[in-house]
Amino acid sequence: MATFHFRLDPVLVQRKRVVEREQGLVAIAQRAHDTALAEFRRLDAEFAEHSRILREEHARLNTDDLVLLYAHIGYLDRAMDAAKRDLDLRKSELDAAMYSLHEAMKRRKVVETLKDHALGAFRLSEMRREQNELDDGNARRDERRTAHNAEIGGQR
Repeated sequence: MATFHFRLDPVLVQRKRVVEREQGLVAIAQRAHDTALAEFRRLDAEFAEHSRILREEHARLNTDDLVLLYAHIGYLDRAMDAAKRDLDLRKSELDAAMYSLHEAMKRRKVVETLKDHALGAFRLSEMRREQNELDDGNARRDERRTAHNAEIGGQR
């Protein structure tokens, strides 16, 4: 039986490499996004805690502590704005990387589908070839049997 050789195997190998590279880029972008999200959440929790302290203990705090607390809350507000911008940037980078991965996977899938169709056609042609060989063998055997029966019938 002949072996199947797909002419576009080098293309398929290259497209698999592209998908693997894109998966790596998505992982890097995901890590950066997760880090930015964790930083934003940390700042948000710190902002919420200091806001709670300000609301609940405002009357007990002296002027210097209030000034420091308001300044720190102002800093946290600005830091959260910067962290939110960074998070949005990381999210857009992650979305772009995921889109590139999706496109690379679609291009690889096209070649895999072509390979599946070519393999199916190859198997069908091999089955036809084997069936033709069996039919030829059966036809020769039938001719010999017919010739043998004719000899036996002619001798009587």
